[in-house]
Amino acid sequence: MGAALHSVSVLNVLRSRNLPNVDFRRPEQILASLNAVFPMNDHRDMYFTMWYGVYKPSSRLLTYASGGHPPALLIQDTTGNGSEIRELRTPNLFLGGLEGIDFEYDEVEIKPAARLYVFSDGVYEIMNENGPCWEFDDLKAYLEDSGDRGKSTMDDLWAHVRQIAGSETLEDDFSVLEIRIP
Repeated sequence: MGAALHSVSVLNVLRSRNLPNVDFRRPEQILASLNAVFPMNDHRDMYFTMWYGVYKPSSRLLTYASGGHPPALLIQDTTGNGSEIRELRTPNLFLGGLEGIDFEYDEVEIKPAARLYVFSDGVYEIMNENGPCWEFDDLKAYLEDSGDRGKSTMDDLWAHVRQIAGSETLEDDFSVLEIRIP
């Protein structure tokens, strides 16, 4: 319950844009400011991870930064019938752990017909009674192969993961966002 409330606090700060002297179009500034506002020592030793991106349609440029979070996956069509998958991550630590650190960002140009997936580790750290049975590379391959369906893959992914786990409930959160960029 404490972690959920901590997440809501972070979300409320972002939603209200209550970070002074921060350009919300600069992911590295967002992460640095949240890191300063939510130090572990002041929040019952709780930290958090985050992936933050800003897409500018006019230039098709996505600027992003991650702090201890799984990489987002960008899947773009290539010439022919294939696709290219790219892990979008920056080498930043989780947020709230160390004061006064700088955060790095990166940029990528988005080609037409792209899909971007941002997710928690509960989407790929799937366990069954025999232990780990589905991991990051499995998710990556599944999402890359799912593009030919022409529809959202979320319902199919949810059903697939529950089948692998052998249960209707999972041990961790299952949070995933699919963004289609024409």
